[in-house]
Amino acid sequence: MATPHQREIKVQSIKPSEEERSTGKLSEANLKRALEIMHEDGLLMIEDAVEHEHLDKLNERMTSDAFALWEGGFRKGPQETGNIQIDPPVESGLFFEDVFLNRLAVCVTSAYLGGKPRMTFNSGNAAMHGTASQDIHSDFGNFGKVPSRPFAVVINTGLVPMSPANGSTELWLGTHVLPRSTPETDAQIVISPEAHNKIQRSAMERRKSDVPGKGPFQPIVPKGALMIRDLRLWHGGKPNPTDVPRIMVAQIHFAPGYRNPMRLQMPRELRGVVEAREDIDVAVDWVDGKVDNLRSTTQHTFNFLEEERRVPHAEMEQGKWAAVGA
Repeated sequence: MATPHQREIKVQSIKPSEEERSTGKLSEANLKRALEIMHEDGLLMIEDAVEHEHLDKLNERMTSDAFALWEGGFRKGPQETGNIQIDPPVESGLFFEDVFLNRLAVCVTSAYLGGKPRMTFNSGNAAMHGTASQDIHSDFGNFGKVPSRPFAVVINTGLVPMSPANGSTELWLGTHVLPRSTPETDAQIVISPEAHNKIQRSAMERRKSDVPGKGPFQPIVPKGALMIRDLRLWHGGKPNPTDVPRIMVAQIHFAPGYRNPMRLQMPRELRGVVEAREDIDVAVDWVDGKVDNLRSTTQHTFNFLEEERRVPHAEMEQGKWAAVGA
């Protein structure tokens, strides 16, 4: 249960106007505020960004898919957490641009990452009924290679309202800018030796003591809102005590020039929609026929590193892509 102090912590947000929503472009004031929030907290909410009807249609399909995966024995971590990976369907009747290629989100990610972002990941997670929490972690891990500048973000959109009542994700605001470990510095302080992306309890206790106003906390996210999270931010899945799955879809955008090797598979019927977008680069292999989203769910590599990196860690951050968003 959250403490009274924790209940005061909220995700900072922007609320686009009707004109911004219809044009898919943020005002100068809203974009400036969005960037301030991202650099400060590593997390931003854009309210009223997604049509409720689109969320309802996806939720109906993905809830059925989630139960199929769960009953088939597919898990992400211990069963007690109730957390499973789940890919959304990629087909013409359910591929909504405001969910998967949201223009307002791209306005923010392109400015934060320093240019047209590259999307290499489209998946999600379902919080089934659970009783245990995930370990607090950073998605990128900490292999002595974590960039100190913005290089990747994940766009999360809940298909239903999210809150502690149905397992909203625990967040640690501002942890995206903490010093990252290298072989010469704090590798044994921040990251547990048994898991590259698991945060040590001592580091969490120190963070809570030093910056109590930044978490940890579980947010309340209204339906139709999306969240943009820096990939380095500390977070962890929390149990959903209900019997109704809480599903959240996720797309990862990388900075231009960051050579992430992951690619999406999409049916050719979506090619016109995706390639018409000039504001985002989608790394995709087009396939004939349908893409089985249940099968693709089980095939993720979660490789957030760069491909064929040829420079040592000490020099990596001087590369062209790393200079953006500074």
